[in-house]
Amino acid sequence: VRAVLQALQGLYGEHFERIPVCFQNSYFDCYILTHCYGVTVKNFVDTMLLAYVRHGCRGDEGADGIGASLAALAAAHGLPIQKGSLDFMCGVREPDAAQWFELEAYAKNDVVLTYELALKLLPSLTRPEVELPLMMNSVRLFTERGLLVDTAPLDNLASDVRAETEKW
Repeated sequence: VRAVLQALQGLYGEHFERIPVCFQNSYFDCYILTHCYGVTVKNFVDTMLLAYVRHGCRGDEGADGIGASLAALAAAHGLPIQKGSLDFMCGVREPDAAQWFELEAYAKNDVVLTYELALKLLPSLTRPEVELPLMMNSVRLFTERGLLVDTAPLDNLASDVRAETEKW
């Protein structure tokens, strides 16, 4: 994975700043890229989040009966490619050459589906100049930023409260 990331970074920049990245479930992908590989993607869109805007999706089924999974969205939008299956990997800990080949095909298929869905779903945004940065920021709040709390003032406040309650 590191070698592929380094090759892509050579083409598109350390944090892919020279290209928008398209995800299906950026909360997962961005978290892994940030915390396992130190890559914080600069600009991205998420087809799952776009589906929430377009279809009211959340979970398995949205307001219009369409789920936000890649398979459900691909079917709902009439894409000619179907979502693949990973059944061939069930119980496999160390894939052999043939399984790696199948995994590669599976991943490429997901890339094509995600890209095609983005093309169909992006026009659903009414103010992309506002909505896309909001989307990226909400994902980043979960995937990149931790919440730092200065506990010293809280400890002092707790001591003050204890002292006051003891007076009662």
